[in-house]
Amino acid sequence: MSGLYKLPDGVQDYVGDECYSKGIVERLISNIFKARGYERVETPAIEYCATFSQGFGAVDEKQLFKFTDNDGSLLALRPDMTLPISRVVATKLNAQYPLRLCYTADSFAMQGSYLKARCFTQTGIELIGTNSFLADVEVITVAIECLLAAGLDDFKIDIGQSEFFRGIINALDIDDESRAQIIEYVGLKDTLSLELLGKRLGLPAQLAAILKKLPMLYGGKEVIDEARTLALNERCRAALDNLERVYGALERNRLSGYVTLDLANANAFDYYSGIVFKGITGYNGSPVLAGGRYDDLCRSFNKSLPATGFAIGIKNLLVALDRSGKLYEMPKVDYAVGYAEGREMQALELIGQLLAEGNSVVNTFITNQTAMLEYSFLDKAIYCRFVDENGEVLNINE
Repeated sequence: MSGLYKLPDGVQDYVGDECYSKGIVERLISNIFKARGYERVETPAIEYCATFSQGFGAVDEKQLFKFTDNDGSLLALRPDMTLPISRVVATKLNAQYPLRLCYTADSFAMQGSYLKARCFTQTGIELIGTNSFLADVEVITVAIECLLAAGLDDFKIDIGQSEFFRGIINALDIDDESRAQIIEYVGLKDTLSLELLGKRLGLPAQLAAILKKLPMLYGGKEVIDEARTLALNERCRAALDNLERVYGALERNRLSGYVTLDLANANAFDYYSGIVFKGITGYNGSPVLAGGRYDDLCRSFNKSLPATGFAIGIKNLLVALDRSGKLYEMPKVDYAVGYAEGREMQALELIGQLLAEGNSVVNTFITNQTAMLEYSFLDKAIYCRFVDENGEVLNINE
């Protein structure tokens, strides 16, 4: 019986100001998407498990909520929206590219991470069908616009280039386990562990020094020049050229103040294929948004299409707004109406008149003038009206 009164770990109810803020934030962000020409899509929360567990971008099955259909097929709740949208694009849309798609939807993870969330709302965009660096500029720009529109201004978009990192990692003659360790240590900016690992692997002094410097490639556009001195091959140099073009365009659009460069950004290393970025604040232990280029993802559905995009974690954004004192407060209704016994019909007429004038109105069902006065002290309505026993409309809180 105790389960009737509790929620499973990793899920939550939204009530009061937080629920109101959630709706406001989602609507404000949706307006940005619309202004930028992104078309909303919806996909089912339930899909075949194979959609998420097979092919490029496959999710660890331990992270999936799995269950069996009536015919024995294995189903799963979606862990994110990018794979379902890639499926839709590859199998159902035959439009002119590039496609601009957006969404707001719940996703599910068996083992939650930040805040242990196992059911979480994400809103985001996918720009599919072009590999132009201007597409990366566009999605980063839209990400900035979304956070500003939601009311957050104290943030940075942390931009990296997975191909630069990949060019260095792939130049090392090491096993998969060591490779994974390097990715982890670089992401954590753990220079000591990288130095010790380089010694254990017997890496040449030049390569060991490059690994140790990788976590420090963080800051403004000077990072690109510093990184060029570490570029081991053409792959690294091409990645830096791409990053320089993206940063230059953002700088020209006067957005560089919201941007930092981080070539140690190893987020989802095997998933992204170029520019990668995340939105960070001083109010969260986890990014409020993450995104990047993933040119190989549609390949899982037998269609090769370049793509880039991002997703905003609504809960993380609400936490940042709350901790920065910018959470939205539920507005008061314009009028609250009460009435003496026998004056119900007159009260309904008053309510109808106020609604017709464009006001928000609640019927309090209060039939006592003293109780109506007490209600007015709760400050839930701007104006409180009471129809007394003589049919006179009293202004309770004026």
